[in-house]
Amino acid sequence: MARLDSGQCPLYAEIYDLLFKASCEVDWILIGFYPCLTDQIANAAIIDCRNNMFKESCRRQRLKRTEYLGLGKTEPFLKQSRAGETEIELCADKVNITIENPAEGICPELLFGTAIIDAARALNLDRSGEPYTATISVQLIYELVRMRSKGIRGIVTIYDVMRLLLEIEWAVLKQEIDSFGVRYNISETPDFCL
Repeated sequence: MARLDSGQCPLYAEIYDLLFKASCEVDWILIGFYPCLTDQIANAAIIDCRNNMFKESCRRQRLKRTEYLGLGKTEPFLKQSRAGETEIELCADKVNITIENPAEGICPELLFGTAIIDAARALNLDRSGEPYTATISVQLIYELVRMRSKGIRGIVTIYDVMRLLLEIEWAVLKQEIDSFGVRYNISETPDFCL
């Protein structure tokens, strides 16, 4: 388990599948990962696609097909129902530009529901040794129920995750959420996480 640094990007399943499909048409694929605000490459890989070597080349470089768990894949982080307005004001020797951002935050119920569903998926992927990348909300719920789910045989369901969350005493839950925030250097835990 590790937190991604700026510029790091796992090979999400959809990206991996597209690259694999393209590998039939090319000899090499060059991938460079870098933050959007700089031109410094944080990580790079050259995938050999000759003679159907794509999967083996990825394996040798520890590039794995990774599931993405959390909002942002099928549900947006923010919703925008209208375009923002721009205002330009000339003041003597300076120009003030105001750009409105009318985006609305996501519904807490949607965030919680997605986190519950994907925490169950994370537990099952973890049990099978498959890699995944989780958003903070999914990781929080995963960590809250991970040890508590050890007694569940077979596939962990969303109902198992909800039941395990409900069994946690309020004071313990608050303490574990605070500990999570410290561990991942999250300065403020949103109220809807509680």
